[in-house]
Amino acid sequence: MVDEGVHNSRMDPVASTRGFALPSILLLITILALIALSSIALQYFRRQTSSVAAAKVKAEYAAQSGIAKMISSVSAQEVSISGLQGWNKIYSFIDGSGTRVSAEPWGVFLLVTSEGRFQHVMYRRTAITAARPTGDLAKALVFANADHQLVFAGNSFIKGDIVVGSPGITTGTLSGVTTTGNAAVEGSVLRKPSPAVSPYDSTLLFSELHYYKNLLSGCRDMDENNSHAIVYSPGSTFSSGLGKIPDSVNMVVVQGDLVVTDSSVRRGAPLSVVVLGRVFIRDRASVAGPLSIISSKNIVISDAAAVDQAILFSLDSVQVGENISFSAQIISPVICVQRGSVGRYPSVLLSYGAEDESRPQRVVLNGNARIEGAVMLLQNGNKMNQEDIVQLDAAALVVGVLYSQGTTTLDGRVVGTVITTDFFFYQTPTKYNGWLRTGSIDRKLLPQDFLMPVGFSSNPQLDVLEWF
Repeated sequence: MVDEGVHNSRMDPVASTRGFALPSILLLITILALIALSSIALQYFRRQTSSVAAAKVKAEYAAQSGIAKMISSVSAQEVSISGLQGWNKIYSFIDGSGTRVSAEPWGVFLLVTSEGRFQHVMYRRTAITAARPTGDLAKALVFANADHQLVFAGNSFIKGDIVVGSPGITTGTLSGVTTTGNAAVEGSVLRKPSPAVSPYDSTLLFSELHYYKNLLSGCRDMDENNSHAIVYSPGSTFSSGLGKIPDSVNMVVVQGDLVVTDSSVRRGAPLSVVVLGRVFIRDRASVAGPLSIISSKNIVISDAAAVDQAILFSLDSVQVGENISFSAQIISPVICVQRGSVGRYPSVLLSYGAEDESRPQRVVLNGNARIEGAVMLLQNGNKMNQEDIVQLDAAALVVGVLYSQGTTTLDGRVVGTVITTDFFFYQTPTKYNGWLRTGSIDRKLLPQDFLMPVGFSSNPQLDVLEWF
């Protein structure tokens, strides 16, 4: 006889699977719940990402708006240029964003930093601002020699309005130079009894140069344990890449020579490199700002090196070798740029009053050197040394402004404005004052959006020159 209970248990399929149904259902519910939670989490993270992205955009707009506000304040004469030393202000906007804006000198320009904020997001923008050309900078020439005529020789010409002394203009003949005929001026000629070099407000600039000199003096006694700077001991040559310096460091002190031979690119906070010896930028090295190299001795750029958005300051001299491409502010009593080199816009060559007033100041553009921006010579007080000179060879070119409180030898071309105490050259055995031997000035070809150094006007119309 067969046991029916055992038979039914083995043969009933429903009974054999009844024990697995509940776990399967629970597993399915768990999987569906996880899918639902994942979908909800994904939507949440998407919303959070979208919110953060929107906050970043608002913070960025706030930072840019802060710089626009600062520019507007200067243009509206709410703040003067001299009042921008250590200037800082907070702005709030209707969408709940805000920004803190600060301004400081950056050579002959202004460095403006704006930290925009929205909710917990911060965005920083840094810009260099410069001035639109107004007043005398809208003219082709201001010739401040009240005692001499402006004399044209060779193929010299000026296109644009000019200011000269009472003697006016004429043509002259030189040995070996063929003069074409009448004085070539395409523009109005304004005669003044006492023409003067347009004033340049150097308050901010000289305060910054004073700061550089104090750095050079104060860094002599720094040791390697200084908490505010990276210090390299005296007697050594520092040749490590400046690009390896973290953004948290704002000063490097080299108590010897500095040799830059590799890429040194910074796009964060400004860095000051104080060098108590000489500086060599060479071997195709690349140096980019915001960076200022401050040297007590000479600076030499050679061997296809490149400099971008930097300040190079030397108490002695700066030599730019042949075929160098750079965009920088070069500040030194003596500056020489060799043939084939190009200072890209917005470059500045600035000879400032030397500590030793008996030492002549010079800015020399040899061969076909080209500067796009400004070439300037500023004297100490009423120095009036005729040996302080800006010199352009016959193939040299300046696009922008040539401003000299000394004299100028203009054998090359200027597309823009020339403001000078006098023209001068020596041709054996005679010294010639007031003469344009082969040079030319064309104000009409200067681009409309060209910006100039700050300081030529008490009420400058500022604009953004470059973004970092």
